[in-house]
Amino acid sequence: VQPDERLTSDQYLITLSFGADFGGKKVVARVLNIDTEWDLALLKIDEGGSYRAIPLAEPDDLLIGEKVIAIGTAYGNTHSVTSGILSGVQRDVNVRSAVAANGRSSSHKLTGLLQTDAAINPGNSGGPLLNAKGDLIGINSATLDYADGIGYAIPVGRVTDILSTRLLQPRVWLGLNMSSEGALTVGSVHPRGHAAQAGLQAGV
Repeated sequence: VQPDERLTSDQYLITLSFGADFGGKKVVARVLNIDTEWDLALLKIDEGGSYRAIPLAEPDDLLIGEKVIAIGTAYGNTHSVTSGILSGVQRDVNVRSAVAANGRSSSHKLTGLLQTDAAINPGNSGGPLLNAKGDLIGINSATLDYADGIGYAIPVGRVTDILSTRLLQPRVWLGLNMSSEGALTVGSVHPRGHAAQAGLQAGV
């Protein structure tokens, strides 16, 4: 998934590319909603056509030690595939947030994640974590910088819950956080948000 330079008046556009085995087709999709806490987005493909949905695994149908497959764009290498096992469930992890105006990054906790030893590198985030049947069991989400062979994914049950209670609910998202240090200033700006497109900057 790569950002597209084109913008409409109220939507951010993304270019989605299919693998070479599927013709290498590229389509344009609009970002309809974003959940910044879990770093998930809802996209809508503008172009016509029929696109097969990925089957979702049952949230409780997980077995520690079962084979899993992670797909993503690791370090810019599109459609990379790695495999491993499901190492654990219900893991809580602190992840870094956006850099604030003072130059320091904060962190927040993601709870109930899946743990896997399938290689998950920068660029894999947002890609699917599949079981041996090809069913979606999670969305690749985070790694530990100081660890080797430990990656995390948002479980499919949490994904469907975020989709129904947040992403499919109409709301206004400007892509900025206000400073909590007293003055009415912008604390951070999401690079893909409307605030950034309007020229707003952190610290202003």
